[in-house]
Amino acid sequence: MAQNFSNKGKEFWLPYAGHIDNTTSRMALYISATENTTGEVQLDNKISPFSVTANQTTTVHISPTTYNVYNSKSDGIGTGKGIRVISQTPIVLYAHILNAARSGSTLVLPVNVLGKEYVSLNAAQTTNQGRSQITVVATENNTNIELNLIRASSGTPSRPANTPYQITLNKGDVYQVQSTQDLTGSTIKSISTNSSSCKPIAVFTGSTWTSFDCVGASGGDNLYQQVFP
Repeated sequence: MAQNFSNKGKEFWLPYAGHIDNTTSRMALYISATENTTGEVQLDNKISPFSVTANQTTTVHISPTTYNVYNSKSDGIGTGKGIRVISQTPIVLYAHILNAARSGSTLVLPVNVLGKEYVSLNAAQTTNQGRSQITVVATENNTNIELNLIRASSGTPSRPANTPYQITLNKGDVYQVQSTQDLTGSTIKSISTNSSSCKPIAVFTGSTWTSFDCVGASGGDNLYQQVFP
């Protein structure tokens, strides 16, 4: 059972998570497959078709000034801001958010292997400009999610640490919460209610900016990663 897990699939959901450069950043999707195939990226009520040649990489560019998919909220829901990728045959998908020397990337997991309970992995903030963040995408309507943050959020009002709270998302909605402190160890799980079952969710964690310093230079990177269920 533990080995029945693959990053190849025909349907994926991902968010354009927060970045220190906001909408001056850009996203690239890298798509590959072992056989020729076609598919489409569905975002902002629009469709961007693509084709893949076997054993080569196809790149799909996503500009946040063209498509309304960027998630800037420190605590809030982006209605319909999820990005859906579907294909005729199995593909492998990577996502990359970047600008200048600041970038973050992730392997994206297909819907059929998504889980219902996750533990966040982030990064310590070495600058007060960066934000540790959790970004969740719902794959089905009436998805109820419970979050328990290990540190207080930076939203208004702030979510207190170690105090579980719940949100409800529909298919394609994105919820994002941020903190000036490291959110590593926070839990995110889909829960059932009297009217809705427990449903799979896609969870991405990281940081809007993690700075570093070395002799004669300074710079920064972002952390953008999907959490394994």
